[in-house]
Amino acid sequence: MSNIFKILTLKCKDASVLLTRMQDEPLSKSDRLALKFHVMICKPCRRFKKQLELIKRVMSVFKSNLTKLAQLTDKQRERIRKKVLSKL
Repeated sequence: MSNIFKILTLKCKDASVLLTRMQDEPLSKSDRLALKFHVMICKPCRRFKKQLELIKRVMSVFKSNLTKLAQLTDKQRERIRKKVLSKL
C-alpha cells in the first residue's frame, strides 16, 4: 500500500531529485515507477527530464571532442585560439 501511495503522491521536488540521481545510479523499482507516473502527468518535470537528457548528450559529445582536442598540435591549438579570440 505504501508503494502505491508513493507513486500517487510524488512531489516535483522529489521527482527532480530522482531525475538527477537517475543520471548517475539505477533507481529502485518503486522509485522508477513513481517517477514514470509523475513525469507522465507533470509537464515541468517532463521538461526537466528532457533537459537533463540533453545535458548528458552534450557532455558526452564534449568529452569525446576533448580527447580529440588533446591530440592537436601546438600549431593547431594556436590557430584555434586566434580564431576564437577574433570572434570576441
